[in-house]
Amino acid sequence: MTNTQSSPVGLIPINLGILGHVDAGKTAIARRLTEIVSTAGLDAHPQSQKRGITIDLGFSFFTLGNFIVTLVDAPGHADLIRSVVSSADIIDAAILVVDGKEGPQIQTGEHLVILDAFSIKDLFIVINKVDLLSGEERQSMINKMESIMSNTKYANKTPIIPISAKTGEGFDQLKSLLLDRLHQPLRQINAPFRVVIDHHFPLKGHGTILTGTILEGVLKVGDSFIIEPLNLPGKVKTLQFAKQDVPRVQAGQRVGISVTNLDPKILYRGCLLVKDKSHVIISKLLRAFCQINPFYKENLSFGMQVHVSAGMLTISGQIYPYEVEGDLSYKIEEVNTQKPFQAILSLMDPIVVKRGDKILLSRFDLPPTTLRIAGSGVFQEELAEKPPLYRRKLKTGHVKSIQHSQGIVVEDLAQSKDGAEKIVNRLVTNPRGKIVGTFGTKGNVTIKLEDASIGVEIGQEIHAIEPREINY
Repeated sequence: MTNTQSSPVGLIPINLGILGHVDAGKTAIARRLTEIVSTAGLDAHPQSQKRGITIDLGFSFFTLGNFIVTLVDAPGHADLIRSVVSSADIIDAAILVVDGKEGPQIQTGEHLVILDAFSIKDLFIVINKVDLLSGEERQSMINKMESIMSNTKYANKTPIIPISAKTGEGFDQLKSLLLDRLHQPLRQINAPFRVVIDHHFPLKGHGTILTGTILEGVLKVGDSFIIEPLNLPGKVKTLQFAKQDVPRVQAGQRVGISVTNLDPKILYRGCLLVKDKSHVIISKLLRAFCQINPFYKENLSFGMQVHVSAGMLTISGQIYPYEVEGDLSYKIEEVNTQKPFQAILSLMDPIVVKRGDKILLSRFDLPPTTLRIAGSGVFQEELAEKPPLYRRKLKTGHVKSIQHSQGIVVEDLAQSKDGAEKIVNRLVTNPRGKIVGTFGTKGNVTIKLEDASIGVEIGQEIHAIEPREINY
């Protein structure tokens, strides 16, 4: 692992994703920009060369002013969307490529949703193959992309650059815009070390090589580590950044780590290399705070199978959305609102996360002709067991009196004073309120309404919520 070229170590590392639908020309663009080819860069994978498309994440480097830019070339084929999701968690900014002849595709929309979910703020839209377009066609495609972007958070602040990877047209403008808009990201240098492994392979004379982008912290030659969730210990033999040997690497840098006595065959993409595993959580059962994707048109219901992505891992499991009301958590049969919700995620395999990590909810069982990114969320905590959830059973009562110091008096919700005492503190609907006490000896109750200005009438139906615990 030795190289003597000029050092990139003093430059600011930026991780720039290149996303776009299949055959949009992402790798051709990367080839124009690249100065140093890294792991699987420029479609080095044999299957990529055979099939003529990107099938794996590819990495390469180029310098731009004071930046050393890592290009992360993600596959565009619909069947390889998991690799796009994997790339989103490690990039700081993105180039979204659209074929000027074909126009935006379903995957263009999916990529926008993914970038939004991972809070990628700096986005550059590139319309490729403009050498094949007339001036009128070129402007028409720019107008189309402006219209699409107007419905996203990127409206009015995302440059659209016409280019040709074949002729080189537009690349000076692209580089100028990148240099003008890219900024030094805030890196968590002092946080506990984490790097997500994207490739691993044996190298004769060097042992096993692990490559990845450092999420947080610092790693030095000689440091001990653990690979999770496999609980594999090891020690750093040598380190590389941008193909140069270095004694130390830190958050934001894409690195090569040489280790010995580690079988690469048991590793997989998404494993996390840490120095102290007490700072991460390894779990198959977790709680998350989620929100549905506004462009997702399919259903997301209680107990549905979904794909959960965190870091570079995508794991299938069941989602159990719920809402908290009072002291109890009630199941949500189907999520059909933009209102955030909480969910229990029960996964088939363990996932390695840290509190506050972003997650993506997808339905890869759907055909690629529809948008499959269902929503996103933030990991809250691991769970030792499934917490109790309830369904609402409604019992109907009727307003008996509207003249009471605490609100209204309702009958028929209980048959006796003892029965009425048992339902004190339960919530009611139509209108919303809470049972605050009993009235008399015949099972009547007093209810305090959330909004006292809402008018009710004698005899009006009031529904008390009777919680019933469910098995799930």
